[in-house]
Amino acid sequence: MKLRLVVDGRWEARNYAPGRCLGFSYPRFERYETFEEMAEKALGEDRIGVLRMDVDDLGAIFAQGIPEEERSFTRLSVLSRMFNSFFKEALPEVVMGAESGIGTGGTGGWKSPFLERVDYPADRRRAIEVIYSGGDDLFIVGAWSDVLEAAFDIRERFGAFTANNPCLHLSGGVVVHRHDYPLYRLAEISAREEENAKSFEGKDALSFCGVPAKWDGYREVWSRVFPALFEQAEGNRIALDGEERNGKRKYYARLFVSRQFLRRVMITFQPLKVLYPEDSERFKICIPRLHYYLGRQKELMGRRRQDEARASQWQVLESELIQNALYPEPLVYPVFVWADLLCRGG
Repeated sequence: MKLRLVVDGRWEARNYAPGRCLGFSYPRFERYETFEEMAEKALGEDRIGVLRMDVDDLGAIFAQGIPEEERSFTRLSVLSRMFNSFFKEALPEVVMGAESGIGTGGTGGWKSPFLERVDYPADRRRAIEVIYSGGDDLFIVGAWSDVLEAAFDIRERFGAFTANNPCLHLSGGVVVHRHDYPLYRLAEISAREEENAKSFEGKDALSFCGVPAKWDGYREVWSRVFPALFEQAEGNRIALDGEERNGKRKYYARLFVSRQFLRRVMITFQPLKVLYPEDSERFKICIPRLHYYLGRQKELMGRRRQDEARASQWQVLESELIQNALYPEPLVYPVFVWADLLCRGG
C-alpha cells in the first residue's frame, strides 16, 4: 500500500481534513472573527453557548473495562487511542454538522431534537468553534442554538462509535450567555454545569439552566412539548421567520402561545424550586399554577377564531405539558428557556 500526503494549500491548517491527510483532523469550519459574529448566527436571540463534556467514569473504565487476565499495555494503549481518535477526528465532523447532515434530515442515523423539528434554511451551517477536543473531553463555543443541538449529536455519535456500549457514555453542561461575557468565566460556569450533570445518578446526563437529567429524558420532553409551543410548518416542524439585519438574514420562531404564558410558566418552574422539591414548600404550588396558566391561555385562545389544526395543537400542548411537567425529571424550565430564546428577534 502507498500513502500519499496531500500538499495543495499545505500552509493552512484548515486544508487538512480527515480522510485526506495523514495525521491531521482539522474540519472546514466557517471562520468567525468574534463571538459577536457567532452569536448573530444563532436562531432567535443573539447569544453564544458554551459546552463542556467528557466521558463518565474514565478511571473505572481503564481499571475494570478489560478483564484482568486479558489486560495488557497494548490493550490499554488501544483503548486510550480510540477515545482520543473520537475526540480528535470524529468529533469535529459531528460538530460542524457533516455527520448528521444539518438541514437535510441526517444521513448518519442520529438527529438532534432541533434537526428533527425545526424547518431549517437549506443553506444554513453551524457557527461553532472547537476550543479544545482530545483525550476524553471537549470544550466548544458557538451560536447557542448550534451548541445545544451539537451536544445531542455528539452524544449520539459517541454511542455509535462505541457500538452503544451501556458502560460508555458522556455527560456535559451547557451555558448560554452574552457574547461579550469573559470566556474564562463562561468556562468556569459551564464546568459547574458539567459537574452538575456528572453528579446525576447513573450519569449519561446533560445539565442546562441548572437542571441535570438524562439525555433521553431531555429528548423525550423536548420532542413532546417543545414543538407544540410554536407555529407549525409542513410535517409538524417548527416554522421559522426571517428578516434582514445589516444585510444579513436573521431567523426566529413564531410562538403558538402568548409570551406572557411562556414567562409565567418559566418563573413557576425555576430551578431552585424543582431541583430540591422536598425542601421547598413552594414547589407544591407549581402544578396548580400550571393548570391555572393553561386555563387562562385556553380562554385567551378561545376568543380567537381557531381552525381544526390549531385546536388539535392546543390539545397536544396542554396534555403533554401536564404529563411531562414532572416526568422523569422536572424539565419544564429548561424547555421553556429554550423556547423563549428561539422566539426572540422578531
